[in-house]
Amino acid sequence: MGPCRLRPQKKYFVALCEAIVAQQLAVKAAATIFGRFCDLFERGKPAPAALLELSEEELRGAGLSGQKLKYLRDLANKFEDKSIPQRRLTRMTDEEVVETLTQVKGIGEWTAQMFLIFVLHRQGRLADGGFGAQAGGADQL
Repeated sequence: MGPCRLRPQKKYFVALCEAIVAQQLAVKAAATIFGRFCDLFERGKPAPAALLELSEEELRGAGLSGQKLKYLRDLANKFEDKSIPQRRLTRMTDEEVVETLTQVKGIGEWTAQMFLIFVLHRQGRLADGGFGAQAGGADQL
């Protein structure tokens, strides 16, 4: 198959917002809601400070539940106060990234592992906490 050609993304906040929005939703519904969410931001690019300025009504109008709204605000606060050290994430160990991200309400170990795989492009990862992996028997590896 050749070498992996994926490169790390720098839009960590956006990727984590999308992960939170998509939780427990069908793919099409998640894409629709995330699109509406992005439309709330200048040039369609979510940013922590801008998210914190949006009203609950604006966020709910995009289709977000009250719980996801709380999760997104917690994520934005942690980016703003540097609890999530955005510039250091690529230099952190996998375990450090998981520990850092799971401090956010709404981000569990599985979501953090998906971030490692699909955003930071860490190779050799196998997320074992997701329903799909469990249903497929990966929890028995």
